[in-house]
Amino acid sequence: MAEQMRMRYSHRKLDMIITMYPEALEFVVNDDRGTYADVPILALYLPQEIKVPRTDSPIVGHFPRTDITGTLEIALKLVPGAKRVYIVSGAHEVDRRVEDQARRDLKKWETRLELNYLSDLSLEEMLTTVSSVPPGSIILVLAFSQDITGKKQTTPEVVQRLSQISTAPIFGVLDTPLGHGMLGGSLINFERIGAKAGELVLDILRRTPTTKSIPGFLDVPPVAMFDWRQLRHWNLSESALPKGSIVVNREFTFWDLKYYIIGVLALSWPSRS
Repeated sequence: MAEQMRMRYSHRKLDMIITMYPEALEFVVNDDRGTYADVPILALYLPQEIKVPRTDSPIVGHFPRTDITGTLEIALKLVPGAKRVYIVSGAHEVDRRVEDQARRDLKKWETRLELNYLSDLSLEEMLTTVSSVPPGSIILVLAFSQDITGKKQTTPEVVQRLSQISTAPIFGVLDTPLGHGMLGGSLINFERIGAKAGELVLDILRRTPTTKSIPGFLDVPPVAMFDWRQLRHWNLSESALPKGSIVVNREFTFWDLKYYIIGVLALSWPSRS
């Protein structure tokens, strides 16, 4: 691949390189170093613990924050009587990395909540477990690429299946399952990351890039996002959501439009002289 990249791009002047995930950054920096010397790199989706390599190329690192703590705090406000949390995540290396963070972040709740990690189960066993959780439970879905048997599934696909049998609301940390049966949480918003990355790249390309003029990192905080249909399904109060939350899939009822209807009637009502 490195040879193909050199043949295709070595005679061109590159202004910017965007990588996704640490493997791509490692390829550019180590395996194809000569082709991209001195070209600025925007490295998206790097793990928090990774050490950005030192190179001749300025590197803008993006380290998305998986806000597991924020999501659980929101879930406990919406479901204040919750006593149990069932954590659903996959067995892939990336999935395990997010689960390791969850085990660290949620440790402070161990005396208050019963934390049940399901990653050592097959997906079918997870579905069976979630279908019979007792009242006062919360389902927390992290990242899912494959289960312990090697069966590959995406996080939205897993949430879709969970939502069909779950007896408790489902919260998460990624925005992709929103609309597939997940209620919401403090979510990594991939669309917003793409937009912010595009704005940064355009800003860099519009000026003469120097090491001093290029920022060291791209920060895109998680966004509190929720599915209105799931709030309604579980009879949870929208007033308990964090200020500034984004609510998607809202359905307007006749009662929501009452003031507009009253205004129209008032304007159209015949006046008496």
